[in-house]
Amino acid sequence: MGRAFVNRFSWSNSRAKLFSRCLRAYWWRYYGHWGGWSYSADVDARVAYRLGKMDSLATWAGSIVHDTIQEAIEELRDRGTAINADHLQGRAREKLRQGWVESKSGAWIRRPKHAINLREHYFGDGEALSRPATDTTAAKVYGCLLRFSTGPYPKLLKRLRPEDFRNVERLDSMEIDGSTVYVKPDLAFYHPDDGLLWLIDWKTGRPRLEDDLQLATYALFAKAKWGVEPSRVRGVLSYLASGEERQVELSTDALHAARESIRASMQAMKTALREPDENMGLQQDFPQTDDKSRCSSCNFRQLCTGSEGIPGAILAGDPL
Repeated sequence: MGRAFVNRFSWSNSRAKLFSRCLRAYWWRYYGHWGGWSYSADVDARVAYRLGKMDSLATWAGSIVHDTIQEAIEELRDRGTAINADHLQGRAREKLRQGWVESKSGAWIRRPKHAINLREHYFGDGEALSRPATDTTAAKVYGCLLRFSTGPYPKLLKRLRPEDFRNVERLDSMEIDGSTVYVKPDLAFYHPDDGLLWLIDWKTGRPRLEDDLQLATYALFAKAKWGVEPSRVRGVLSYLASGEERQVELSTDALHAARESIRASMQAMKTALREPDENMGLQQDFPQTDDKSRCSSCNFRQLCTGSEGIPGAILAGDPL
């Protein structure tokens, strides 16, 4: 028999964002979807699992930038392959082409975890998928990769030994108060000049208030996992769309504030559960947001409004 999957409570930055945005969407993403990867699951769980894997055009573009940079850094680290803008842009172009085909063809119906499913295709948002809009998205991807390739990091990373790299977009975790906290630093390495651990967070969107907290969470992880004190860590937010960079203070006080913020977020999530020790939550305890303007950008709105008139739901054969 195969190993049974257990839905254990955990915390992540993305989970916290969804919890604060809409409790019903949060429930579908972390509870209602459970088991939906199996054909024997009930319809709502299967639909929720599929919808939870959906990307918007903007998040997909950001993922392509991150994935392409990750591949380039790993190839430089492992084989000494030089980072070249044309090569990275060509690789991204192929990812854009392949993902678009997968989304349009409905490949995600059978492979929701591995095939791209764009929210704009699924819900029929024609304006967002107009040629000018998609050209703008592609140009943003290429521009981000150009700024990375011609910026300071390729030359700097070329000077590193393989052992100087600590993390390149690898999912990892630490524990806070007995709960797993997931982190995925974009890049962590020891600088050859100052010996400090540098934490770089690539951003393809505009600056947000929570960006500093995310880097502080990575610094908490560095202390817990690698024993690196905050005084030996330098955090950098690199906004690739604009080319701007900003260093973030990662003092002991900043890390304490980050830990307390995570604790408060976890406590709020657990308080909403019917059985916190079993990580069991019931749908009726997670109401829809009162701010209906958020629904148009929600992956799970089909489960609130029904499937009628939704192109992706029709393609997948979902019941009305």
